[in-house]
Amino acid sequence: PQLAPTRAMTELVGSTVVLNSVVTFAGWWLWKKGLITFRTDVGWRAWLDVPILLFVMDAAMYGLHRVAHHPLLYPWLHAPHHRAIVTRPSTLFVLAPLEVLGFGGLWLFVIAVYPASWLGMSLYLALNVVFGTMGHLGVEPMPDAWIRWPVAKDITTTTFHAQHHLSPEHNFGFYTIIWDRLFGTFEPEVEEPVYGITKPLASWNPVWANLHVIRDIVHNVRRATRWGDKLRIIFGQPGWKPAELGPSETPRPVTPETYRKFDPPVPGSLKAYATTQFIVVVIASTMLTGRAATLPAAELMAGVFYLVLALSNIGAIFEGRSWAALSEFVRLVALGVAVAALAAAGRGPTTLLLGALVFTAVSAWWILWLRPAFALVPEPGQIS
Repeated sequence: PQLAPTRAMTELVGSTVVLNSVVTFAGWWLWKKGLITFRTDVGWRAWLDVPILLFVMDAAMYGLHRVAHHPLLYPWLHAPHHRAIVTRPSTLFVLAPLEVLGFGGLWLFVIAVYPASWLGMSLYLALNVVFGTMGHLGVEPMPDAWIRWPVAKDITTTTFHAQHHLSPEHNFGFYTIIWDRLFGTFEPEVEEPVYGITKPLASWNPVWANLHVIRDIVHNVRRATRWGDKLRIIFGQPGWKPAELGPSETPRPVTPETYRKFDPPVPGSLKAYATTQFIVVVIASTMLTGRAATLPAAELMAGVFYLVLALSNIGAIFEGRSWAALSEFVRLVALGVAVAALAAAGRGPTTLLLGALVFTAVSAWWILWLRPAFALVPEPGQIS
């Protein structure tokens, strides 16, 4: 069946990419210490690694996913993923920091116990991205007959995971439905889902998307007067509040008629700029991830900070925030200075650094030229 289309929150990719860099660095360190080993063969045994890794990781991630939904852990581990404004491929990367590190730690443990081949690990990781992307497409690409085919009927689909977002106590599987069937958590699609959250985030800022849940918890803890209530706010059911703070927050029913997507009326010129910068940031994130294991800690942290700042600015531009132009201009100036310093020190390919300088200069002129466009966007409180 056709699933409800929604707008992607693509700028949230970076926050998870950065933490995956940390996991990659940890894996490199464990390999250097001899705690992780791998094989270099490419024969039948290497290909056998793929189904073995899929089976083991599917079982382990099913268990970890169910643990992440426990009321004591959910606000800290998994709430940002279920509070994503829309479900699109980028939603795959909308994860709380502890959740990213948890899944990353699980992967490092598995390959430390089972010395897989480079070929097997590479194919598994590629399939992992494919399954994750398929689960968050927002539209079902498989035919209706898929669920009636042998073997195929036990493989997860977009509809399967969409039902999990609609009914969080069901459908925890990643690659297969085997564990959900075995432990009684499988639920077929019963109605067409509406993607989003019942309490809209109303922001495109990736940092805020990960931290706003914790902000709400801290805010309520500070207002509560009894220590028992403070502890229950932290470790109890999500949304619970003592009577002195008002009624507890319970999800309200959402239908296609009542759902309102966060979509500020931003001029197309600002969207074009933000989209261009986002593409460059994704490329830079990929390059940083690839070199994370060889970069000095100070340079790695500087790169992480810069990417977070860039993504925050992109989110602000998509919202039409008046301060975004100045913040973006300062970011570009800092980038230009850093690239010039690398070029002067001979740190990197000359052609690449020259291209980066040209792109930075053009971008700085572009954002200054776009400053009048920010005045056309209503203030957040005026957007209905």
